[in-house]
Amino acid sequence: IATCVALMHTRSFGGASVTIPHKLDIIPHLSSLSAAAATIGAVNTIHSINGKLVGDNTDWKGIARPVAARLESSPIGRSNKVALVVGAGGTAMAACYAMQQLGLRLVVFNRTLDKAIDVAQRFGGTAVASLTDLDAVDVVVGTIPAAAGFVLPEHLLSKHVIVMDAAYKPAITLLLAQAHAHGAVCIQGYEMLVEQGLEQSKLWTHEAVAKEVLASQVKATLAASDVLH
Repeated sequence: IATCVALMHTRSFGGASVTIPHKLDIIPHLSSLSAAAATIGAVNTIHSINGKLVGDNTDWKGIARPVAARLESSPIGRSNKVALVVGAGGTAMAACYAMQQLGLRLVVFNRTLDKAIDVAQRFGGTAVASLTDLDAVDVVVGTIPAAAGFVLPEHLLSKHVIVMDAAYKPAITLLLAQAHAHGAVCIQGYEMLVEQGLEQSKLWTHEAVAKEVLASQVKATLAASDVLH
C-alpha cells in the first residue's frame, strides 16, 4: 500500500480502483470519504479533489442497479421484500447498503455468525445462523469467492427469486447455475463490474461512458461468453 500511496500523491495521479484485500486498509491514507464509503466502511474508488485523496464506494451502485432493474420488471415489485446477503466482508457491506437503499428487509448470513451479526446491525438488518431458519427470500446477493462453492437450500429458490453473485470468475458460478436450474432470475457478476465501473469513470473523468461500450469491453476481458438469460 505504501508504494501506491506515494504514487497517488504525485501530480499526474488521476484516480485508482481498490480491490480486496485493501478496501479497508487504504482508508487511513485518504483525506476524506464520501457519505456512502463512510457508511459502508470500505473504499473501492479513489479520486483527487484539489490535490486531496477522496475515497468512494461505487460497488453498492453496481449491486443496486441490476437488482432494482429486475425488481421493476417483476410483477412482485419491491414492497415488503426480503433480501439475503451472503458474506460479511467489504463487498457484503456494500450489498447491505444497496439493499437498504432499495428499501428491502435485510438478512445476513455468514459462516461466522458474530461477523454476520455485526454487519446486519450496521445496516438495520438481522443475522441468521442457518439458512434453514428462513422460510423464503426475494433477493439473494452472494459476495463470497466462487471457490467457496456456496449454494442455497433448495427451498429458497423459485422463479420469483432474484439471485446475484458478485463473483465474476467463472462467469457462471455454482450459485448461479443452481439458481438458473430452478428458474430464478439470475444476475451475473460482470453486471456489477460494469455498473460500478460507470460510476468510477464519472469520478475520474467527469464524463459519462456508454454502458454498451464498457459492458462489451468487460465481457471481452473476462471472456464472459457464458451468459444466463
